[in-house]
Amino acid sequence: MLFVSGSHNDLLKSSDEGCTMLGKNIPLFHELNSLPIPLDIRRLNHGEGIESTMKKENAKYHNLCRIKFNNTKLERAQKRHMSPMPSGSSSECKSPNLFMCTPRSKDQQPDPVENVHKCFICDKESPLSVLREAMTMKLNQRLMDCATVLQDKQLLAKLSRGDVIAQEMKYHPSCLAAVYNRERSKKRQTETESSCTQEENIMKETALAAKVTACVLNKILQENVTDVKLETIWKNLKLMQQTMTFLTNKSACMLSVICIICMFMMLFLANFTERTYIPYERIKDNLFKLHPDVLTESSLKYQSLVNEIYAERVLHLRETCRINSDEFLGDSKDQDVKHNIHVEQNHNLVYCQIQKVGSTFLRKLLSKVFKSSNIKRSKRGFIRLTQHKDIGFAELHSVIQKSDKFMFVREPYSRVLSGYVDKLFCTNTLYWKVTGKYIVSQLRIDASDASLRCGHDVTFPEFVKYIIHSESLSRHKDRHFTPMYEHCRPCQIPYDFIGKLESFKEDVLFLINVWNNAYGTNITFNDFDTETTESRLLGQVTRIFGMRKQLERCMSFYNASVRSWRDLQIRGILPIQEQYPFSPEFTRDHMTKMDFFEAAKQAIASVSDIKSVKAQRNEAFIEAFSLVPMEDLYQLQNILKPDCDLFNYDCKPPKIFVRNNNSVKRLKYFDLL
Repeated sequence: MLFVSGSHNDLLKSSDEGCTMLGKNIPLFHELNSLPIPLDIRRLNHGEGIESTMKKENAKYHNLCRIKFNNTKLERAQKRHMSPMPSGSSSECKSPNLFMCTPRSKDQQPDPVENVHKCFICDKESPLSVLREAMTMKLNQRLMDCATVLQDKQLLAKLSRGDVIAQEMKYHPSCLAAVYNRERSKKRQTETESSCTQEENIMKETALAAKVTACVLNKILQENVTDVKLETIWKNLKLMQQTMTFLTNKSACMLSVICIICMFMMLFLANFTERTYIPYERIKDNLFKLHPDVLTESSLKYQSLVNEIYAERVLHLRETCRINSDEFLGDSKDQDVKHNIHVEQNHNLVYCQIQKVGSTFLRKLLSKVFKSSNIKRSKRGFIRLTQHKDIGFAELHSVIQKSDKFMFVREPYSRVLSGYVDKLFCTNTLYWKVTGKYIVSQLRIDASDASLRCGHDVTFPEFVKYIIHSESLSRHKDRHFTPMYEHCRPCQIPYDFIGKLESFKEDVLFLINVWNNAYGTNITFNDFDTETTESRLLGQVTRIFGMRKQLERCMSFYNASVRSWRDLQIRGILPIQEQYPFSPEFTRDHMTKMDFFEAAKQAIASVSDIKSVKAQRNEAFIEAFSLVPMEDLYQLQNILKPDCDLFNYDCKPPKIFVRNNNSVKRLKYFDLL
């Protein structure tokens, strides 16, 4: 109770009134031989009395411990001491009485000579002999999980005061078992509701397949649809077969078979008739115009299925999860995943963001889409799942099931390099202070005072060691650097669309086309590449000027600006031959945001060989990983393997794993550190 160690400071109290009460009551409890908790009172008295000793030593105590020694508990102990039960007496009635006498159970009518404590769960008082005491943190986590599933506000409130060990929790075994049983019952109920939702989805799939089949048959009968190229028909036959694999009941599969038969009929007509026919692209467009209800709830899902590239991505992911489901659970906490998942209930859309995969651009794009949409807004807008405090587990499951779910991924090794360049190589005083200083202090031998103070000069090999270190110890991890599958749990949540940064422009324009049709929006880009490049450039300029005061404590503003210029060269935006255009003096005394922005725009506009500039990304990638020891490279491979397997990337790219005498010797991109 007093002079405690291992407790959280915010759980400890100290006051003169409390010391006075404890100084008076502890000796009285001791005289009655009824101390509520085992206590050596000699430790509390340094010869001046307990009260004086506690005040002098500024003793602290748990509030729950103080309550055990309050006046009410003392009075009860004194009453029990004054009227003890005769020895040898039985707990059952032996003489006739006007009232019915029943035997006591262990949880009722406590033996007056025993210490009495409240059960943490039911709040009933019982002798210490029939109660158990919490001994492990595992029980604390188990109770917290149960209370969360049951939405038991009373139990959650008790657990919020501190862990069960700090609170010295005592409980009836039967009460704990009852909590566990209630949790299991709740989970079974949720699973039942989930199965009902699944049956509804099956019915929707059947209806969708029926409508598509009717549309195809209708177009064959009403239109002379035979002016279709042979290879186009075979391609769509393949896509229909892929679509059929996603339908989960026999009726839907049979209807898909009918669609395939219809395609064969089109093939037959294309080869044995001589009429004038309507092109296939017009048929597809008219199909969606004539039957917009087909797309009301599954537009993104359906259109991604009938596109071969996107269908193959989803198929690969689901098949990999099916074969090795236990391998892709990850170490991320539920709260971390909820932080990444954004829900828009009005449009039935769910987006899971992964840092360093265009997440900032995509969030801004979605906000623009939702603001200009013609869909009526009856529910909360586009927010993180952690902000949906009012959604219960069952409703959340239903929202996710009926929504179109999408995510974007990228080549895992390039994501590692991008994280390093953006957060540590370029100007980023926040990450220098937190991650950079940690890396230097933990992984660098004979680090200078300036590096330890600022963390501004972390090298890429040190950064790779940091990722290995943080993943192996599960400590000091950052969501910008953790594997992608841990952000979104793709094996537990069935995503309908998977975009890739390598085809970012095409994938984003595909989504915009779907959303424009579904939501009545008119989102367009005059020049996608130029607009996204300028957005990146503006963000870089804003950062270095916004952090100027902090960064100049560690390096000159000129050197910081040169690093930002080099970042644009590493990303294949500026030519590597294009030197930073301003002198140290001009940069320090006169340069404005617009000066940097316009100089970069002018350098971009003067590029004649865009292909060679974009090739700089690959050159910088090879150079960076050539600096990493092979031992560390293989350890990094083990960390990135789940991402490679799930999203169909090469986990051992030859360009960084195969090294020879021609490996990079002179640094071209990372020579500034």
